[in-house]
Amino acid sequence: MLKPSALIVALFAMFSTSVLAQDLRVCPNVQVGEVAPPAFVSSAPSIYSDCNMEPVDGGDGLHVFMAFDNLVGMEGGFPGEFDPTPVGDVPIGTEYDGLDFVVEDMGPNYTGTCNDMVASIPTVTNGIGIPRVDGNVYCARISNIEGNQLWLRGTVDVAGNTWKDPIVLTNQPGVGTPYRPASTVPVPVLPFWGLLSLAGLIGLFGFRKLRA
Repeated sequence: MLKPSALIVALFAMFSTSVLAQDLRVCPNVQVGEVAPPAFVSSAPSIYSDCNMEPVDGGDGLHVFMAFDNLVGMEGGFPGEFDPTPVGDVPIGTEYDGLDFVVEDMGPNYTGTCNDMVASIPTVTNGIGIPRVDGNVYCARISNIEGNQLWLRGTVDVAGNTWKDPIVLTNQPGVGTPYRPASTVPVPVLPFWGLLSLAGLIGLFGFRKLRA
């Protein structure tokens, strides 16, 4: 039979959830390079990974990337259009025909994962983007036919002609590795009804001790 203290710990573990519990996954081999024409007018600093989507009308998978020149846009390119080329080939479904194809300026202080974007759908199509602001964080999102998303995030560095802090995430099951923010420790959270149950259990044990 469980001792009161062990029972309380077990109850806490049963009701607890982690604030980091989420289904976001990191696409393999996220990198910053350049994408060359025909995707952009000239070579442009780009964030991309091994994750790619098949066009809705069929054909080889296109590696989804976010790039900037005077504008910030999102597109898909074949491996040979990137320098360096993507390391591998990780399909994440079929593109949703541009129905969810969004780029959003998140401002200079954004630190999220882009899955909280609020931009209207769509804001960017066929490489046409939104104004570039040095030092601002940009998010891009594209959905596949299955209803799962791919997000790209990075901070524009005009002087360095590059992106800082790039990430590429998806909620496509089985892709890459689970996302865990750096230097963050999961904090147990007890739901309200779990807290009430725990309080009642502690009170019950206290009452029985008083009667003993």
